[in-house]
Amino acid sequence: MKFVTHLDVKMQKNSKIYIAGHRGLVGSAIVKNFKGKGYTNLVHRTRKELDLLDHKPSKEKVAIKNLSESFGVSGRLDSEYYQPKYDEILEKIKLTEYDKLGNIVNMLKSIEPGSEAYQESGIPFVRVSNLTKFEISKPDIHLSKNLFDDEVLEKLQPKKDTILLSKDGTVGIAYNVKKDSYFVTSGAILHLSIKKDDVLPEYLTLVLNSLLVQMQSQRDAGGSIIKHWKPSEIKKILIPIIDKTIQIQIEQKIKKSFELKEQSKEFLDKDVEIFKEKISQIAKNVLLNSSLDKNFAKIVVGKDNEIIEEVIKIEKNQKTNLILNEKEFSIIKTKTLPKPLKKGEIVE
Repeated sequence: MKFVTHLDVKMQKNSKIYIAGHRGLVGSAIVKNFKGKGYTNLVHRTRKELDLLDHKPSKEKVAIKNLSESFGVSGRLDSEYYQPKYDEILEKIKLTEYDKLGNIVNMLKSIEPGSEAYQESGIPFVRVSNLTKFEISKPDIHLSKNLFDDEVLEKLQPKKDTILLSKDGTVGIAYNVKKDSYFVTSGAILHLSIKKDDVLPEYLTLVLNSLLVQMQSQRDAGGSIIKHWKPSEIKKILIPIIDKTIQIQIEQKIKKSFELKEQSKEFLDKDVEIFKEKISQIAKNVLLNSSLDKNFAKIVVGKDNEIIEEVIKIEKNQKTNLILNEKEFSIIKTKTLPKPLKKGEIVE
């Protein structure tokens, strides 16, 4: 058996070398050995400094800084900006490899045509209210295609792996677009496209939605009634960068979770269709049963437009009265039955 006693790696005396467990028996010996050989850039952290468990922001509200350390650096005078918890989160990020967001992505600001341009049909117009970190809900506002020439429209419609980031109102919501899209977003949503090979879109989206960046957005966008996160501030936020092989594993898991989410949605839609069919059949059973007084037959169904349309159709055909109520699903026969039927019970 061959033992490896050293690594044949050429390191400069000023190369950054991280040594884990530097306070332990082995770790301290390694530190001493490297120092004895003239290495000057040794990196080591205590367990408390690394804080690998869930980070809990400081609740301390007081920070003492002179003018040159505060306004002279940030140009901000609002006291909330200087809370210790914000300094702590930046210090933790700086313990790792990191970069500013502006160095990682290209940033595109969309348009804000004004409410007078809103219409019921046309190009879907996505606002911050339609954006979550899990999905983009179907917008009820549209824009006319005549507002754009083809080149501008092509530029404004998000492509696959564009990251949408909200900067106004509810700031800091990030969503990675899964495929080339037909919609246009409001000016309150920035389009981020990655320009560095060492950062993957799903990983960056995850970091943007994490506590690390959310706290940076709270700090920058605070101090006003309506929150506004300036693009110049967004470009300066710090993003921790981990090994790309780990990013790939994270991205695979995220993609898998979204696939499962879509599958569950498909299953739910099928269940809803089955349910509608059952409700329709229940209504018919109630109305067609000769032992019932149709003038007093009541069916209680959920507030669903398609079900209601079906019930109204039956109501007209049978010339009877059906009462809709959203609170529960049941069939009740009055006057001809001594007591209501149990919830979901079908009259034979």
